[in-house]
Amino acid sequence: MADGRRLVVVGRAEPIALTAKEDLLEALQAAGVPIRTSCGGVATCGLCRVTVVEGAPCLTELKGVEEHHLGNVAPIVGLRLACQARFACEGEVRIAVPPVEDVLERRRRKLERTRAESLAPPPPGRGPRAPRVEWRPRKLGEGAVAGETASEPRAVRAPAPKTEGGKLPRR
Repeated sequence: MADGRRLVVVGRAEPIALTAKEDLLEALQAAGVPIRTSCGGVATCGLCRVTVVEGAPCLTELKGVEEHHLGNVAPIVGLRLACQARFACEGEVRIAVPPVEDVLERRRRKLERTRAESLAPPPPGRGPRAPRVEWRPRKLGEGAVAGETASEPRAVRAPAPKTEGGKLPRR
């Protein structure tokens, strides 16, 4: 920490030293802090969001791509993309990094929730759940028109009733 650039992550005891050209994402990854990203630091995914708690003036200006991902309230609430934020001067910056959720764990919880809902009895006052509708295509026989099967003949339209002088007969 010879140059005086220190990054403090909320919930982590030791600060992280940065070089002048290193962005926050690179520093966090090098220090082993888990942070979401899918683009590798080129600001196309917008997942590496961090909240600047203290020391925002020590970071570079907010870029247009950050405003695109974070919205125009980003400077007010202190949101930054870690891949775009760099130190502009010496000092200490305190950030909060959101926890990274395990995708497999989230899928497992969703599967358990879906199973529990399907096995649960219906709420009081409502009848049993209707079974799911399953769509199966019909196989058409030879010479059949779409919408009918070979076993079901096409409906024949009944002839129009005879009229007396252009009027319909009374019933």
